[in-house]
Amino acid sequence: MENAEAKKLETKLEEETLKPPYGNIAWYETFFDKIRSRDFDKFDKEIIELNIIKGTNATILFRGLRFLGLVEKDGKTTEKFKSLRRFGDDFKQNLNKVVKDAYALLLSKVVIESARPDKVLSFLQNTTAMVKQPQSKRGRFSFFSVNRVI
Repeated sequence: MENAEAKKLETKLEEETLKPPYGNIAWYETFFDKIRSRDFDKFDKEIIELNIIKGTNATILFRGLRFLGLVEKDGKTTEKFKSLRRFGDDFKQNLNKVVKDAYALLLSKVVIESARPDKVLSFLQNTTAMVKQPQSKRGRFSFFSVNRVI
């Protein structure tokens, strides 16, 4: 009985732990386009599935938005979310702040400009709930091209 309860608790904790964004950058670009076209008070998995991507990928995108501090667990949008409804330099500055806030620990310890991708991945896997990926899938990981944003 104890093993089943421990497994259930472990699963619940894993679901509540925020994970770095993982997925296709095009999803995030579409997200930015959608939030500029309409003021959302809530941006949850249902809205993602209706407007951007479906299924498991919608969950992945939603978790990425949560990690970045753009939405709450229930999908309620945050001030950071609203700050990304801008264009041009305002958008770039606000995205820069969102990324720096989300990756504060990484940026405080790793010199991004010269870091090897495997070192960044290793750091994130050891300090966040990011699941270790098989070697064949590691190239798909992107953390918002921090070098371009910062």
